[in-house]
Amino acid sequence: MGLKSKKIDFGNVIVQAQQDKKDAIFVTLPFGVCHLHHQSKDVVLKLLKSLHGMKDAPKFWFQNVKKVLEELGFKASKHDECLFLHKEKKILLLLCTNDCLVFCESDDELSAMIQLMQTKFQLTKKDEGRDMFACLGIELTFDGLKVTMRHEGLMQKIFKAVPLEP
Repeated sequence: MGLKSKKIDFGNVIVQAQQDKKDAIFVTLPFGVCHLHHQSKDVVLKLLKSLHGMKDAPKFWFQNVKKVLEELGFKASKHDECLFLHKEKKILLLLCTNDCLVFCESDDELSAMIQLMQTKFQLTKKDEGRDMFACLGIELTFDGLKVTMRHEGLMQKIFKAVPLEP
């Protein structure tokens, strides 16, 4: 298929995610912090971004990244909402929490899209070469235009972690 590929890591994914306005969350001032004009016990702060440990933080992150990717021209696959396609630029993007694999036939298009994404997110680009799928435990098999993906590494981890009996 001749696809070029890059691995991208989104930094601080939880704190990059905007809070959902309808689910506003307020917190008291941290211990030791005083407000200049009010008693600290009377002051609350409205969170604009998610915090680690919030149950909805991963959902907010995904909603945020999906919205931005759609603004950049990507469309989520009907079969897997973590797979995004940019038909015009022929770019395929696979998102797994804070890891992202990006594929394109053109190195120039790939680099331009990553530069554009860097204006929207904190991210680092990593070249993983032929073994880039190892980061996700995915094995690819190419047969002409047919691509088969297996995730045996993850399945083995699940089988070890969860004792299943036949």
